[in-house]
Amino acid sequence: MIVRKSPAGSLTLIGQTDHSRFVGQLAAHWGNRDFAAPAPYDSVVRAATYHDYGWLQYETRPLTNPETGEPYPFLGVPMTDRQLAGYQWALDWMTDIDPYSGLVVSMHRTGLWKGRYGKIKHPAGRYNLTTLSPEVQTFIAKNEKRQEELRASLDAKGIWTIQGDGADTWERDDQFRIVYKPLKGDGSVTSKLLSAPDGAEW
Repeated sequence: MIVRKSPAGSLTLIGQTDHSRFVGQLAAHWGNRDFAAPAPYDSVVRAATYHDYGWLQYETRPLTNPETGEPYPFLGVPMTDRQLAGYQWALDWMTDIDPYSGLVVSMHRTGLWKGRYGKIKHPAGRYNLTTLSPEVQTFIAKNEKRQEELRASLDAKGIWTIQGDGADTWERDDQFRIVYKPLKGDGSVTSKLLSAPDGAEW
């Protein structure tokens, strides 16, 4: 959570999930005649709205700093297995709902530990962690692999590429791949088989 301490010593606590929903409102109203709205709109706004929901479980039982008796600000929260599990839950949940949103949120999470992948220079120093625990490194490696898989299936032009293999679509060996995208109003779908190597003659 974001902790603001007044000169008198009182605390204002702002949940990361509250911050997250506020960012979603900003994203929903972003764009005007001078600069474009987010695209794809629904997926980007969804990602902005839920980008910090990895804190949802933590904020129901926040930890207290034993030295101050106050809740930890989000940059000071100990990186426990519980917290990493909360992050992973949020990434999996978001990806199940919307793969594009899940990819954005996942890159946000790992990017905080990877210098924003060199894309954002400000604010400098606050998130540039030089020492990552083995658990965090494992978390990053796992989710960066998943990000590669998601990028391979999502195309910026609205083309979804499905790559897979399987034994057959016969009797109980049906290993057909399926992907879906919600659609409002009228629309059309065009499919193209790029390759099907090693197929049977029938």
